[in-house]
Amino acid sequence: MMRKKGIVLVVVVGIMLIIIILSLAGIYLMREQTNLSENKIRRIRAYYAAYAGVVDTLARLYNGQIAIPNIAPINRTITVDTDNDGVAETTVNITISLPTPIGSQITATVGY
Repeated sequence: MMRKKGIVLVVVVGIMLIIIILSLAGIYLMREQTNLSENKIRRIRAYYAAYAGVVDTLARLYNGQIAIPNIAPINRTITVDTDNDGVAETTVNITISLPTPIGSQITATVGY
């Protein structure tokens, strides 16, 4: 009788160990998925912040609020509120090169 109780105890401890290992693996996988999702959201926000900065700069150029220089390219830095909390946490650096016979080049760099 005592031997059966010992076997049952070993089986129960083994099953609990398997459950704990599976739970830890599930938690790890959930954390990895959360990190991947956060990184994807950051990339999407950065893209749209850069796009908004380029559109804003071009609109200001079109409306005459920014003068087009003859010698140097236009360098402009704006900050964008990407999560609508009232705090601008994303910086967009925009460079517009001088007009050439082929056209102008617009470069936007996002820092978040």
